[in-house]
Amino acid sequence: MKIILPKSLYSLTCLILFLCVLVGCKKDEESHPEIRTINVQAISPAKVKATGEIVHKGSFKIIDHGFLYGSSSAVTAGAGTKVSLGANVNEQTISSEFTVTSSSSYDRTVFVRAYLTDENGTAYGSVVSVQLPNTAVSSVSPSYGKTGDQITLSGNFYSLSKDEVQVTFANVSANIVSINSSKIVVEVPSGINSSSYSYNQIPISVNVGGGITQLSSSFKLIPTFNDFSPKSGHLNTTISISATNLPSYYSYNSLRVYFGSVASTSNFSINSGLLTVSIPSNVTEEKFQIAVEIDGIKTVIPGEFTLIPPTVSSISPSSGLAGSSFSIFGNNFYNSNSYYPGGISVTIGDVPATNVNIVSTGQINVTIPNDFPVGDHKVVLKCGPFNVEAPQRLRVKPITISNFSPSSGAPGKEVTIQGDFVPNYNYTVYFGSITTSTYSTSTTALKVNVPAGVSTGEVKISVRAGNTTVTAADNFTVLAPSITSFSPTSGVAGTEVTIHGTGFTPGPYLYNNSVKFGTVVATPIIAPTDSSIKVLVPSGLTPGAMKISVTNSYGQTVVSQNNFTFTTQ
Repeated sequence: MKIILPKSLYSLTCLILFLCVLVGCKKDEESHPEIRTINVQAISPAKVKATGEIVHKGSFKIIDHGFLYGSSSAVTAGAGTKVSLGANVNEQTISSEFTVTSSSSYDRTVFVRAYLTDENGTAYGSVVSVQLPNTAVSSVSPSYGKTGDQITLSGNFYSLSKDEVQVTFANVSANIVSINSSKIVVEVPSGINSSSYSYNQIPISVNVGGGITQLSSSFKLIPTFNDFSPKSGHLNTTISISATNLPSYYSYNSLRVYFGSVASTSNFSINSGLLTVSIPSNVTEEKFQIAVEIDGIKTVIPGEFTLIPPTVSSISPSSGLAGSSFSIFGNNFYNSNSYYPGGISVTIGDVPATNVNIVSTGQINVTIPNDFPVGDHKVVLKCGPFNVEAPQRLRVKPITISNFSPSSGAPGKEVTIQGDFVPNYNYTVYFGSITTSTYSTSTTALKVNVPAGVSTGEVKISVRAGNTTVTAADNFTVLAPSITSFSPTSGVAGTEVTIHGTGFTPGPYLYNNSVKFGTVVATPIIAPTDSSIKVLVPSGLTPGAMKISVTNSYGQTVVSQNNFTFTTQ
């Protein structure tokens, strides 16, 4: 049976069929975007250039497009770093140069892929990888420096900007002054802790895009010397020099402190960032700058040190013999904390005194040289660069002989010479042309024995000290040895006999004198002096009369004129 639809219903059915065909055709015309990664090229250790191609934009609104990169092949929007080129797609081929910030110094591979994001999602290109090069540092110049100095790193740095490079000294970032493909100029930073590095050898690192080139022990950090105190003082004053990056193990060979032009390589210590050193005795200027040299690198510290001059108020006594001592009194001879002050000397006239004893900061004892000429002489104290003359002159007096006693005696006789002498000094004494020596213990007297070999009769007594000789006005009479008497004049063996005379040798020693009764030696000799000897009559004598003889230590023998009678009862 044939069904006939109403005209209105037929029209409605045709409209519906038309709309369905129209919608189906539109869906067939909609499409998704397609993108591919063409190439990735390493431009520098931190920068790459990526290229891609948008094969098909798709039918939907584009929100973003560009590149993603990372350190693994699983590079997606959630696992990579995005380099966006924005929503506007003007070219079929896309490219971008960008700095890589996530690579490491061990694996320098970077994975890159292109992407395009529209309203419905993101389309990715294939993953392409590239190996980033490392920077190469060939030299550091200079290889030493202090905070603030400019250091040049030479090598291969490609085409880098300051923002792409980080240079560190012992993990402290340095300011980059300039950079090109072969050189990086940096300033040595402050705040470096050098205590962890032997001999201040500081590692330098160059970080480009995570790729680190480290130069171990390639740079020596020189201490920075900031200031010193005090700014004035006496000779041997200890000053403290403040410094940063100052290790505590510098040797005398590598450390010098300059005081003007004078260098000191000793008497210093290092502790807690302070270098302490004493003003040396041989400074040549009253005002001078202080500089420190370490390993041949010299740093001048700002400011000057002023040396306080000494003053001399008096000398006492102001006169004396050659060989005697006097004192210089004054102030500021040296710093009071100096136990062994140096650089202090004294001249008398134009002659340096060889015996200078520093008692205190205000007193110095000086000995007049033994051969010093008689007369009035200026006294000058030298302390470092200062020469200070005493207000008085020193009168050097000659030695004198005023008298002597006794006025006569045989060889061995002790003679006391009165006059002006220097104590604790060896003098040469002349009896005529025969000399002997004696040691003085007094300023007014010399004691000396008449020497052997002096001819009997009158001779002059002279005393010589250094190049000066003085002679007594009166003559001394040299007596020949003699026996004037003895008692008793007779006796048995063991009888004590006292012999009187001149020219005997005093002293307790038995060998000083020899006594004979006839030809028989008598012993012991008791209490000999220059004028008497006690002796016991020896046994073994033949009874009867005989001579007594005495031989002194000079070999002189004297025989009695009278006889001694030996008896048995």
